Amino acid sequence: MKRAIIGLASFQAREGGGAQLGLHLGELRLQVQGDVECLGCELHQGLQGRDHWLLRSLWHSEEALQAHLGLPHMQVLGQLMGSGLIRHMALRIEQSAVQSPAA
Repeated sequence: MKRAIIGLASFQAREGGGAQLGLHLGELRLQVQGDVECLGCELHQGLQGRDHWLLRSLWHSEEALQAHLGLPHMQVLGQLMGSGLIRHMALRIEQSAVQSPAA
């Protein structure tokens, strides 16, 4: 058994763009959950207001998360940044207390 990995992504939408960003992130969450290496994924509106979102995902390994970040559907984040809908984005990776089965 090895420790699972948590991916914590934080998003700040342009002012008034929180609802639109939430729709895009909801679609992205469904795609993330479809990855066989993903142990779970949650989307929450942040405490900083309606324009702030948190996407928390749990992965079998850091390698699995890194591989997922390179998939084509993850390009949507770059497009949303380029359009100005996402004003700020940050990703943090942590080890989880949850253990995942060894591959």
